Amino acid sequence: MPALEFFVPALAGYLLLRLTNIRKFGLRRESGYHVVFRATLVGLALYLVAAVAGQLCPSLYSWLDLLPGWSALQVSGAAVGSLLLAALAPVPLNLWYKPLRARRQLADKKGDLVDQLICDTFDDGSLIEVAFPSGKTYLGFIIKSSTADDGSDTGILLVPLLSGYRDSDQHLCLTTSYGRVVNERWQRLALAIRCSELKWLRRFDMDLYPWTEPPRILTVGEAPELD
Repeated sequence: MPALEFFVPALAGYLLLRLTNIRKFGLRRESGYHVVFRATLVGLALYLVAAVAGQLCPSLYSWLDLLPGWSALQVSGAAVGSLLLAALAPVPLNLWYKPLRARRQLADKKGDLVDQLICDTFDDGSLIEVAFPSGKTYLGFIIKSSTADDGSDTGILLVPLLSGYRDSDQHLCLTTSYGRVVNERWQRLALAIRCSELKWLRRFDMDLYPWTEPPRILTVGEAPELD
């Protein structure tokens, strides 16, 4: 049996793992040996399904014989069928298993508390406080996030509504509101932040904040100062 007969289903297995939300996030953090093993097992399953389909419908792969030079490759219709299944199956699977659900499951499995919190804010639209070691603080909404392939760090894209600082006693002092300009200029306001650079990241409840002094409201004519 030619090597392609083994390679094509293994490739199909890798494509299915890489293209489906169920596995693609976790696949990035696995070692090469684990990836090859999983791809081989999934490819074998796809190969068996394609082979059974070929037995039930003998003419299913007859179109392959019309391709020039196909017979010289010595690859069965089941192997090609496994590749076609890997390309088509992610469409319905991803409609059922959304990316956020996959990321949340992976965060729960790995015990990644930061990613768990980020996934929760996507679900309920919570206001988030991000605080830097310098004391600078932003309150806003996370609109996008990503995790490094090895899981070493998480990045977020935050659109701030308010900004200020924490004093030496960790009391929050809000100095600027971006509420009037955020709808028109959110692209300019958006902050790309590595979570490893933060002192903390947490939900923020506006109703619990003691408004001793309201923040300055930024107007459309002003340039936002994001430092």
